[in-house]
Amino acid sequence: METIADGLGAPFAGELNFRLVERYVDDLVLVEDGEILEAVRLLLERCKTLSEPAGAAALAALLAGKVPLASGSRVCCVVSGGNLGADLLARYLLPTG
Repeated sequence: METIADGLGAPFAGELNFRLVERYVDDLVLVEDGEILEAVRLLLERCKTLSEPAGAAALAALLAGKVPLASGSRVCCVVSGGNLGADLLARYLLPTG
C-alpha cells in the first residue's frame, strides 16, 4: 500500500509487536493521506511542531471525526517523528500551480 505515512506501511509486524497488538488494541482507524496532511499542516501552523506524516496519523483520525468522543472528554494525542525533509514538506504542503 502506498502512503505518505511510510512509517506505518511496514510489510510485516514483528512477533512481539503483533502479540502486544492482539492483547491491548481494541480497534483500528484508517485515515487517508489528505487527512494526514491536514494534521501535519495544522501542527505546523498552529503548534509550530513539525511531525512526519506517520506521527500525525492519530491527530488526523481525531480531526476527521473517526474516533468517537464523549462530550467533554479529554484526549491525549501522541505526535511523533520529525523525519520529513524540506523537499517533501514543500511538495506536500505548498500549493501547486
